[in-house]
Amino acid sequence: SSTRATKQSEWGSRVRTSESTVSDAIDGLSRESADCETGWASEYFENHRRRYEETAHVLMEADCGRDLLSVGATPGHLVVLLSRVGYSVSAVDVDSERIHPTIGKELAEIKSCDIEVEPTPFPNDSFDGVVMAEVLEHLRIDPLYTLREVRWVLRPDGVLLVTTPNLHHLARMVNYAKGAE
Repeated sequence: SSTRATKQSEWGSRVRTSESTVSDAIDGLSRESADCETGWASEYFENHRRRYEETAHVLMEADCGRDLLSVGATPGHLVVLLSRVGYSVSAVDVDSERIHPTIGKELAEIKSCDIEVEPTPFPNDSFDGVVMAEVLEHLRIDPLYTLREVRWVLRPDGVLLVTTPNLHHLARMVNYAKGAE
């Protein structure tokens, strides 16, 4: 409807005007990650920092609206970034307990769900956008089932953003050959 298009356009304009806050938010996450996290999550953040930033910018350019669902949200860095730049982010993960409580506080809602075999636990037409960042390649049972479920929760004209690793990236190829990835 034209009202929806107007709301989306207004929201997109507000988010786009704060693109500089993406850099500020990512820098803040980097500091927090270094101060608070140990082990794999901190290293994961630094390895994926650029991807998080690019994902936020792609969503801003898509002008999809405010309400987002992150599918497969662990370790939670991306959902915090999106929340801090103005999105209302809900999340679904196979085990919501894996999301650090500090990160969970920044989410509108988080639910546990095995998205390959269970219905998405949100009502139809709940979200302006769905983000599946580095998730699709982990689906081993029925990725099409998952995509159909995601479609149910997207509003008409909603945006689905799917990212996957670039296996042709030279560093990835070297690590893969060494058995590291």
